[in-house]
Amino acid sequence: MLQKLSSRTNDFAAVATARYPYTYARVAVMRSKLLKKGDYAKIARMSLNEIINFLESSEYKREIDELAVLYSGIDLTEIALNRNLTNTAKKLRHISPPGLRSLIGAYLKRKDIESIKTIIRGKYTNSDEKEVMSLLQPYELSYESLKSLLKKQSIEEILKETGILKGNEWKPAYEKFRETNMLIEIENALDHHYLKELAEAAAALPSRGSLFKAFIIKEMEVTSILNILRLKREGMEKKDIRRHATQFSRQSELLKRLIEASMDDFASVLQKTMYEPHIRKGIEEYKAKGSLTYIETELYTYLLKKALHMLRQRPLAADSIIGYVFAKEIEAKNLKMIVKAKQLGLLQQFIEEQIIA
Repeated sequence: MLQKLSSRTNDFAAVATARYPYTYARVAVMRSKLLKKGDYAKIARMSLNEIINFLESSEYKREIDELAVLYSGIDLTEIALNRNLTNTAKKLRHISPPGLRSLIGAYLKRKDIESIKTIIRGKYTNSDEKEVMSLLQPYELSYESLKSLLKKQSIEEILKETGILKGNEWKPAYEKFRETNMLIEIENALDHHYLKELAEAAAALPSRGSLFKAFIIKEMEVTSILNILRLKREGMEKKDIRRHATQFSRQSELLKRLIEASMDDFASVLQKTMYEPHIRKGIEEYKAKGSLTYIETELYTYLLKKALHMLRQRPLAADSIIGYVFAKEIEAKNLKMIVKAKQLGLLQQFIEEQIIA
C-alpha cells in the first residue's frame, strides 16, 4: 500500500512539471468557448425558451439535441448541463496521457462522489429512478454501475457496493445515520474520503510554482467555511460541527475560530481575514437579511478568479487544466441558477447578483 502511494505521489510530482502540448492545445480550444461575464447578463434577460435556443447553438448543442426527445423546459436544460459536464470530463480523460490523467482523476473524483450522494438521497426520499439518473455526473463510474447502485434495496447495500469507501469508513457513518436518520453522517464520510485523496495529490505537488496546489488548498478551505456556516445556521452544536467540518489535514486557525464563533460573531471573524475584501457585500447582506447566499457567491467568484489566473499564467501546465475544469463547473452552476430563477419568476437584479463571474 505504501509503495503504491509513493508511486502515485511521484507521478503527481512529475506531472506538475511535465509538458503535454497536444493535451494543452485541446484544452486551450475548449476554454476559449467558455462563457464570458457579459454573456451571462445577456442570458439572464432571455426567456426560458430563448435560453434553450441559445444553448442549442453553443457547446451544449449535442446534449440538448440528444435529450430534447425525452425532456423539455427546465428539465431539459439541467439534464443537458449535467450530461455536458460528464462528457467534458470524459474528453479530458481521453486526451490526457496516464500521469496527467491520474492528477485530473484525483480532482474529478468529486463527480463520482456527488453521484453516489445523489443516489443515496434518492433512496432516502424514495425518488423516481429516472429523475435520480438524470441528475448524475459520473466520471470513472459508468452510468450502468450507478444505475445498478440505484436499484439496491437499501442505503447500506449502496455503501457496500460503491467500491469507493472501505468498511471502516462507511460503517460508523451508517450506524450514526440509523441513530439520527440524518444523511449528513454518510455524506460527510464520502466528502472526507474525497478531500483526503485530493490532499494527498496536493501534497505530492512541488510547493514552488504550483498554482494547482495553492488552488486546491484554497478551494478546500472555502468549502469548509461554507459547510461550517450552514451547519451553524441549522443550529448544530459546536462539538458536532468539529466532527463534520471535514478538512484536508488539520483545521486551519481560521476554521477553528469560525467553529467557536456564534452566528452573530462569524462575520467579524471573516472580516479579519484575507477574504474580507472579496465578501464585504455578502457580510452586509447576512447582517441585514440573514442570508448566506451572497457570501457563497462571492467566495466562489474569488475561486473562479484564481482558476482563470491559472489558465492565463500557466497555459502549458497541469494548472491550466484544473483551472478550466473549475471554470466549466461554475459555468454550469450559473446556467442552472439562471434557468431555475426564471422558472421561479425572480427579479432580474437578484439573478444578476447571484452570477459567479
